[in-house]
Amino acid sequence: IIIKNIEKNPHIFTANIRMQMQALVVEPFNLASSADTTPGLIIIDGLDECEVRKDQTEIIEAIAKSLSMDRSSRLRVLLVSRPEVEIRQTFNEDSISSICTRLALDDTFDPDKDIDLFLRSRFQSLKRQHVLHSILVSWPSDNDIHRIVEKSSGQFIYASTVIQYISDPRQNPRKRLDTVLDVTPANGEKPLAQLDALYSTILSICEDYQKVALVLEAIMFLNKRHAPIDGEKILKSTQYMDSFLSLENETLLLLTDLHSIIDVNNIENTGIRFYHASLDDFLQDSSRSQQFHIDQYKAHARLSMRCFTHLINTPLGKMTNCKFCISHCH
Repeated sequence: IIIKNIEKNPHIFTANIRMQMQALVVEPFNLASSADTTPGLIIIDGLDECEVRKDQTEIIEAIAKSLSMDRSSRLRVLLVSRPEVEIRQTFNEDSISSICTRLALDDTFDPDKDIDLFLRSRFQSLKRQHVLHSILVSWPSDNDIHRIVEKSSGQFIYASTVIQYISDPRQNPRKRLDTVLDVTPANGEKPLAQLDALYSTILSICEDYQKVALVLEAIMFLNKRHAPIDGEKILKSTQYMDSFLSLENETLLLLTDLHSIIDVNNIENTGIRFYHASLDDFLQDSSRSQQFHIDQYKAHARLSMRCFTHLINTPLGKMTNCKFCISHCH
């Protein structure tokens, strides 16, 4: 069927994505499965990796248009992607949101058991294949695996990166695991290079990283020590960030391109927070984050200065929030 459609229109590959989708995917599937009641599934992974952002939007719109033209079609499409701004905006359109279901792989899925299972399976495979298998019988310990799961913060990318680093057949996996867990690479090694590259790629999208860094350091260093009930949630709310950092309702806008690494969808319950604990480590390690590095001492100084500025400029009767802010810059 596909070949016939190509023969019918040899220029189909120069047509727009919507026409290609209809002629090469939807129509052939519907014709081929007309007597079958089993749904068909197309999986598109990494949509956010399209270099041209306009293409991301066009692909989503093309799929939605083709599927909405024939509601009786049993074709289903699973799109897997980081929640980049163009992708989110496209899915928010009424014509698309009405025919799709969103599934966020967040903390509600409790992925720790899956990550634990993944690690144990990969470690078993590694021990069978490695030349040092005879000394790896009782390795790694349950505590080692627990520490990796804990550091993963529910994200497979960390666990996968660790396994990839440890699995080098030319290296001693015991020593490599120790390097990862201690985060003290020797001889210039970069055990989390893949993860670092991912963070750098995402942060490089930011148009004004200097301003973004102000929000990041506030997320990192404004903490709940001495805070009243729900104190951390208040400190990391967008309203508090806007006021404290003098951003004039810019906090959410500045984080628009960072929704894949920063949770802004559950602000009422947790405030703004990093999805992954390793992002904090990355930002504070200049050898890893380079131009995105956040120096904790300079950050503490900047946050303290902002606290004192608010303290000076706030009338005596409204000091509560200022005293609250001072107790969190340490």
